[in-house]
Amino acid sequence: MLIDDDLSVCGVDCRIDYELRLVADINMSIHSELHAQQDSAVAKMLEDWFTPIFTSLNNEVDLSFFSTDGADELREHRTEQTTARRHSFTFSLPREDYRHLAAVNVTGDNGLALRGASHAATIRLETEKKDTLPSHRTAIYTARYPIVLDDRESQSFEVNLYVASSGVALVLDSIALRMPKIEVLLSGTSSGMTLNDSTFLFDRNTLIRAEQLTKQCYAAVSLPSRDRMKLSPSAFPNKVEANALWELIVHVTQPTGKITETILHVDDPLEAGDIKIIKCKVEYDGSLVPVTTTDVGATVTLDWKEGSEHEIEI
Repeated sequence: MLIDDDLSVCGVDCRIDYELRLVADINMSIHSELHAQQDSAVAKMLEDWFTPIFTSLNNEVDLSFFSTDGADELREHRTEQTTARRHSFTFSLPREDYRHLAAVNVTGDNGLALRGASHAATIRLETEKKDTLPSHRTAIYTARYPIVLDDRESQSFEVNLYVASSGVALVLDSIALRMPKIEVLLSGTSSGMTLNDSTFLFDRNTLIRAEQLTKQCYAAVSLPSRDRMKLSPSAFPNKVEANALWELIVHVTQPTGKITETILHVDDPLEAGDIKIIKCKVEYDGSLVPVTTTDVGATVTLDWKEGSEHEIEI
């Protein structure tokens, strides 16, 4: 972000030549998990699906500028539209110091909203209060930066946007082709994020519905899971597996019409920028057996009936 302070034009206001840059620091484990020759087509499909989600800005940019005088109040707020990984625009701000917070790709189909925007300490991203939400259509990016406007004629700042989303894919063997229907849900990911300190919130558990790319491949993008150092034993009381940080809930409808539920418990944190791949073998009774290198456990319920509740085991 470049700030050009033209005193002859703006007086107490400052002309801001603003530039945002997306830093797509993505840790894809696609090829480490799908390294075999027979997996190459699936690996390419997942890379093609995840890459545009994690490397594009195609939604509204929310820019907030808060006071640094102790009141912590919102001084200025702007929204801009962009489709580029690097974007510039110009506007004016009153000459003072600011705590600047930015968020991109929040609005639209991601099931998220900005709340508490009157103060830097309270502004946060929140997921919609629904039992199930769709996978994020675009990854969430955020930035925070101190802006000091003094009497110099020109000042330069560079503000980088960093990813706040994670990705998961479930890859199944060819037995999945024999099953009439497979549904995959992601559980245990964050319900929101405070922008001022990039702290992820876990005050409720919302299921994220994975997209079916093929009968053998399902993928979802969401906020991250907890990490091992920040466990809260009382976060989700109706838990299934005591050591899981996040879970995939898989419902497989067999040719007989019976449904088998497999809950895959993952003890490896799903961090911001991570894309995790879980591989499973499908048994003829519809149950899944993990064959991935990631530490994954499984709980199977045969003849599962719809209406059961699911809570992440943390």
